[in-house]
Amino acid sequence: MTDVDPVPSAEHAPSSPVDRADLRRRIDRALADFLAGRRAWMSDVDPALHPVADALDAFLLRGKRLRPAFGYWGYRGAGAPDSDQVVTGLAALELVQASALIHDDLMDRSDTRRGEPAVHRRFAGQHRAAGWQGNPDGYGDSAAILLGDLCLVWSDELLHRCGLAPRWWRGPGRTSTRCAPR
Repeated sequence: MTDVDPVPSAEHAPSSPVDRADLRRRIDRALADFLAGRRAWMSDVDPALHPVADALDAFLLRGKRLRPAFGYWGYRGAGAPDSDQVVTGLAALELVQASALIHDDLMDRSDTRRGEPAVHRRFAGQHRAAGWQGNPDGYGDSAAILLGDLCLVWSDELLHRCGLAPRWWRGPGRTSTRCAPR
């Protein structure tokens, strides 16, 4: 549990539901901590993965945080208490959203996202700048597909590691999030 007053007085109330209960900062912290751990893991695998970590940090460490806020306030509206575990679990929605946006930008052939090169354009640009052989656009497209998929896998990982008992995040009647029996 946190010591945050979830509903400040009207005089001091933040204007956005994302900013009430210090929610934006808490979601940002959950994502930053998770991504720092994934960056360390990628660095252990191969330092050549740093551009992947950089791209995901740039994409994920900013945003409106609306989806986690909707989930949080729905959870609280149902009478449940505030907890950092819930906020961390809901931060996984940002990874789901990132996956969808990365793939959408590729399908729409968008040049930018939030004023920066779209992920597929970012990696195509890195390919061109490095003077590598092959098709830079194909490289960027492939990187965007893989990074979008990685975000989806990591959303599941963050949810499973958030500290909530599985009964809180499994759907009704589901006994497992696995696709196939063991």
